[in-house]
Amino acid sequence: MSALKNKRVKSIALSLAIFSQLGIISHAAGVYGVERIQGENIYETSAMLSEHFGEYDTAILVNLDNTNADGLSASGLSGAANAPIFAIKKDSIPYDVSRKVNSRNIKKVYIIGGENAISKKAIDGLYYGQEIIRLYGDDRIQTSYKVAEEINNISGVNKVFYANAWKGEADTMSIASVSARDKAPIIQTNGQDVPFTENIESYVIGGNIAMSQNIVNKTQSERLGGIDRFETNKIIIKKFYPNANKFFITKAYDLKDAMITAPIANKLNTPVVLTHYGSDKSILKDATNIKAVGNVTYQIVEEAHEASRGVITKPIYTTFNSGGYLIGRDLDPGEYLLTANKNDLGYYCVRNGNSSSSDILDNGFANPNTYITVEKGQYLELQGCTAKVARFNPLPANQTTVKDGTYIVGKDIKSGEYKLQPKSGKIAYWSISRSSDAKDIYKLLANGLFDNTAYITVQDGEYLELKDVTQAIKIK
Repeated sequence: MSALKNKRVKSIALSLAIFSQLGIISHAAGVYGVERIQGENIYETSAMLSEHFGEYDTAILVNLDNTNADGLSASGLSGAANAPIFAIKKDSIPYDVSRKVNSRNIKKVYIIGGENAISKKAIDGLYYGQEIIRLYGDDRIQTSYKVAEEINNISGVNKVFYANAWKGEADTMSIASVSARDKAPIIQTNGQDVPFTENIESYVIGGNIAMSQNIVNKTQSERLGGIDRFETNKIIIKKFYPNANKFFITKAYDLKDAMITAPIANKLNTPVVLTHYGSDKSILKDATNIKAVGNVTYQIVEEAHEASRGVITKPIYTTFNSGGYLIGRDLDPGEYLLTANKNDLGYYCVRNGNSSSSDILDNGFANPNTYITVEKGQYLELQGCTAKVARFNPLPANQTTVKDGTYIVGKDIKSGEYKLQPKSGKIAYWSISRSSDAKDIYKLLANGLFDNTAYITVQDGEYLELKDVTQAIKIK
């Protein structure tokens, strides 16, 4: 038996083992079990997904090793060109992908990104005389324009989606399968303005923090956005898949799997649900089929399984104490609530590497608490504080005051205008941020010191931090 056949037998055996582990048992409602499509890495997973695509003679190649940037706009092209998306390396095409794209059936290959993303050396790995078309610009915004032009050349454009190129990656992945299905380009923006308008059906993807009302007004678009990536994802699914009962699920804070799933989700007219520990999975209620793509953890799979039966996800109480953590190995990517230990300031630091000389992405104090969002490959250091997967309290109907702490507006506290009173003899501090993302150097929107009275207005999705404030009273 050949090595390839041996690998195939191993894959089938692995699938059977996974189904056995998940317990394919009968329920009155919901799925029997959650299937998996998962290779040993992102390259093999993208090759495995292509087997669900059907016939195709065109392929799209993106490099997802360090960033999702170049692939953010590829989904619309996938629909227009009838092409699956394959993940490759900068300088080579991994074997599992090579045996798919180096086929006499493949006549055309799109390369998304410049040579800094996919080098000529990698393209030399295409050896069957395929037509090669490279689409790229100076940045991810310009690249999205080039992709949109190609979509227009192939099939014409009668619908467009606008997203934030740097703060809307999750929003882009939520609309990606719709973009592929409708052959509609995703135009990346700076979140504040676009240099053109189109008199066609258009949607702005993301809330007010990511995408300004100016873009909505200028393009006469419908906004599809919630407080966070999960709510936006749910809004999009309800809008474009109102009767869905079959779903793909992928990780919400590692979006590579969602990107390569979009073409197949288009073919099967099946939405992609972004999931995380304890995230809202109610959209899966009464699902008849759920497929988990990529390294979705067993616990998230079980939550999805239970959600299909109408079970509400329970909070996760695991507490991570002071120490150093590698995100993706010791802790999963995502948003965490940090709480200072009693009589401690609670220091945290997020780095690109594990040494003191590594780039510091974010640091500060967690007294009494704060939120941070960390990504795979980052290092998190905790001193005098604990971390839990971020949870949110239901908003009390009669809530009018809050004290020191960090709050997510619309989840922990209500939006509106607040009157702030400092503690006696203290100079108090407030700040408003647009995210808790450690790598977002522009997340701070406004802040101030005061020793008497201050007034602030906060909107849903913003983060409000209060220090030495005796009370903040909601007045509007």
